[in-house]
Amino acid sequence: MRPRIGRLPAGPVLAAVVAAITAVVVVLAGALVAQRLGSDRSARPFFGVDVPQADPARVSRLAEELGCGPEVVNRFVKLDSTFTPAQLETMSGAARTPMITLEPWSWQSEREQPELPAYSLESIVRGEHDADLIRIARVLAAHPDRVLLRFAHEMNADWYPWGVGANDNEAHHYVAAWKHVHRLMSREADNLEWVWAPARTWWEDPLPLEEVYPGDRYVDYVAVSGYGHAGTVEDTYGEWYDEVRDLTDKPAILSEIGADGEDKTRWLASLAGFLTERPDIVGFVYFNTTPESTGATGHYELTSDAELSAFRGTLRELNTTCLRPSGSHLERTALR
Repeated sequence: MRPRIGRLPAGPVLAAVVAAITAVVVVLAGALVAQRLGSDRSARPFFGVDVPQADPARVSRLAEELGCGPEVVNRFVKLDSTFTPAQLETMSGAARTPMITLEPWSWQSEREQPELPAYSLESIVRGEHDADLIRIARVLAAHPDRVLLRFAHEMNADWYPWGVGANDNEAHHYVAAWKHVHRLMSREADNLEWVWAPARTWWEDPLPLEEVYPGDRYVDYVAVSGYGHAGTVEDTYGEWYDEVRDLTDKPAILSEIGADGEDKTRWLASLAGFLTERPDIVGFVYFNTTPESTGATGHYELTSDAELSAFRGTLRELNTTCLRPSGSHLERTALR
């Protein structure tokens, strides 16, 4: 007897139907990720930069030296920063997508003084900073395209007031604070893509990342913040990658990277191989900074011909999409 409308067929036919639906879901999920990244998958991964104050002139100068303009530019914003739609638009004039690293403390605070109870995780959960968070969200909402939002990064270390171990913060406080901010800002801005970025660890007994992971519902990308001072990119990020892949299959970003020291050129050249072997890492943001320009922990700026050549070779090997000015807009092209 023919089954009634709306009734699922049984046995092998059901299995075939389920398999077909699963295949469609996988294809649609892949298309969604590609759309979110704003690039076709043949041009993976995206290239981003951080320069002091997201200065467009510095971005342009680096792009000229590399023969490749970035798709993403990062800027740090603190709760009491003067941050305007005009500043955001200046960022998007230098690259397709702004990444905002939102630090929940004051511009007057110092990293060497993380014990600031006014900026503890519990103060965030209690709503004491809601007004500033809403103000910033409304600035981001005015942007006509997506914004990557990297909130309260390096939470698994204790050098910021939101870090676990500072201000009596515990791991569950971080999860609660992230969820609170996510709900609050998402009500104001529907163009945010949330980047969860612990620090790359090198110390003994690091905090397990699963304890501070807010969950897939609240995260769009898993990321990492950390620098290479010796060895290769695998030495720097290999353990982080393995740990986050035990947590989730969300797409990943190397959201704050750089290299210094005797192995700098070797490290830069090894980036392509690391990313090629891990196609789920959809982009990286290189911090072209120095201690003098931003207080960075190393001389990560690309200055020598050898460093620029190694980085350029990585971009070429990755078939990275480059952005270049073309009239009043940015044009996507291949690396020259």
